[in-house]
Amino acid sequence: MAGIVDVAKTAGLNPVKCPHCGYNIRTGSVVFERLFRAILERVRSGEIVKIGGFGFFRRSIKLARVNPLGRVKLVGRDVIDASGETAGPRIKIIFKQSRVAKAFLNKKEDR
Repeated sequence: MAGIVDVAKTAGLNPVKCPHCGYNIRTGSVVFERLFRAILERVRSGEIVKIGGFGFFRRSIKLARVNPLGRVKLVGRDVIDASGETAGPRIKIIFKQSRVAKAFLNKKEDR
């Protein structure tokens, strides 16, 4: 599995030589990390983030539930006990690819 540093190297963003000291710096991975953190923050606040030619990110909220019968019940990874304790609301992120990205992924290689 490729990590953020590997993707940055493939994109030609990592490592970059500092113009002042000449040392290699990892700006590419920092750019990706900040970009995805900003996307997550906007999605968490309820916005839909669209990246043209790639897709969009949105959130989905699974509402809290209570076990009304007092039985022990498994909800996802949480167990609700007989006291009627609730499983808190969950937020998950949904990504939907664009038609352009889908066409790129399904394109047959030239042989």
